[in-house]
Amino acid sequence: MFPEATRSLKAAVPLFPPNVFLNASKLSAHGGPSSLQIRRNIRVSHRLAAKVAPPMKPMEKVEIPGLEVVTYGERMHYVPGLAKPVYPPWERSYKDPRYYRSPPAQEMPLYKNKQCYVFNQRTSVLEGVRQAAWLTKTYVIPGLPPHLIALGATPENQLPNQDERVQNAIKHARFWDTTEPRPRKEKYR
Repeated sequence: MFPEATRSLKAAVPLFPPNVFLNASKLSAHGGPSSLQIRRNIRVSHRLAAKVAPPMKPMEKVEIPGLEVVTYGERMHYVPGLAKPVYPPWERSYKDPRYYRSPPAQEMPLYKNKQCYVFNQRTSVLEGVRQAAWLTKTYVIPGLPPHLIALGATPENQLPNQDERVQNAIKHARFWDTTEPRPRKEKYR
């Protein structure tokens, strides 16, 4: 009849994918659709219907001088057509630590205009110790300071049976943190 109309209908994108509607070839032996087909239909139809509406933009509040805003605050319930009442923020007569609001940073007693950067174990560094020394403006000295080595060498600071205790601690750590493969347990018969 009209070749242009048939061509445009064929080129149009279908509203639903072809697997939404039941096909007679996909029916089970008992005449109804198979459970797989029902699940597929629910999933596809759910996907089509689960579109979330875009968030509403807040309306701009217009104040006209000389006009009083009529609200539903005195009625104690929502009334369509009346404006929403604006109440001052409620101040508690007691201190509740769950709702504590800290003062602004400029009013804190330790506030400084110059920023302070903190370097700790959670800071990710690329260069390792060199970058940590550069960031903290420190100098890396290998080993322990000599006065700490002298304190460890004096016999007054050593524990009785210190060598045996250290060996027992090492044995205990190796017993619980071994690198050997675990022995297989025999199955009961």
